[in-house]
Amino acid sequence: MLAEVWNERFFYFALKWDLNFVDNQDKAAASARIRLTWRTRSAMNITFVDEKGEKQNPLILHCSPSGAIERDIYALLEKAYREQLAGKAPMLPLWLHQRKFG
Repeated sequence: MLAEVWNERFFYFALKWDLNFVDNQDKAAASARIRLTWRTRSAMNITFVDEKGEKQNPLILHCSPSGAIERDIYALLEKAYREQLAGKAPMLPLWLHQRKFG
């Protein structure tokens, strides 16, 4: 788990957590990510009215616990490759199987 916090706003997020794993090439790869963002709220005109009746722009919690679909497929391919290196038959999960009918 990697947590990053910046004093200056040079990203569109202020705080970021990444869950990383090491792939078969000994490189770090991010799988899950959580961010607190502030730029997208004004770009998307997201507001709320606070208890004083004033318009406010909220912080946005961007949460992708499984990452993106390409990160998930990447992790599955990495696992299959490790199985192959261990002498096992590399397999993807059954739910990825596509069956043609007719």
